[in-house]
Amino acid sequence: MKQVARKIATILFILTAVGYLINLAVDNPYTYKLIRTVINEKVEKQTDFEINFQAISVRVFPPGLDLYGLKVWTHDQEVPALLESSHIKVRLSVWALLMGDIRLGLAEVNELSLPRGLDALISRVNKLMPPDPNKTTEPFRWPPDFSLPVERIKIINANLDLPLVSDDPKVPRYCWPISAA
Repeated sequence: MKQVARKIATILFILTAVGYLINLAVDNPYTYKLIRTVINEKVEKQTDFEINFQAISVRVFPPGLDLYGLKVWTHDQEVPALLESSHIKVRLSVWALLMGDIRLGLAEVNELSLPRGLDALISRVNKLMPPDPNKTTEPFRWPPDFSLPVERIKIINANLDLPLVSDDPKVPRYCWPISAA
């Protein structure tokens, strides 16, 4: 019985040590520079957005990514940014990975700000989508009618102006600035 417990303890120690060493290999400035380059290339290739962040942190156990000082803007106008956030934390769902699916377990956004408003961001994202001839032109509605590959979304200390969708022309487009905590 002692030998089985000793073998289990040895295997757990080796797995912990290997995980720690892999985390050290990923958690270094060279990897950060590579990840920054890959993120910027992918975003600029697929969209007209430019992305900048001050710092990045990558984790292997649990798998995830932290971005600090994030700013997103378009090529045609740098100031003000479309989206700003002081900290974004993204963690992959280990359970979903074990089941063969890629889903985010957590997407946490801290101090989210949309300096040009939600309409500017939505119109930019809509320009990226190919036109659908079967779709009617309806205003953007919340919540969306599709499922997101995210188990939990946390928005902390956000300052957003959300548009009020109304058919009444007397109702102003932006009615309620909402601060969420």
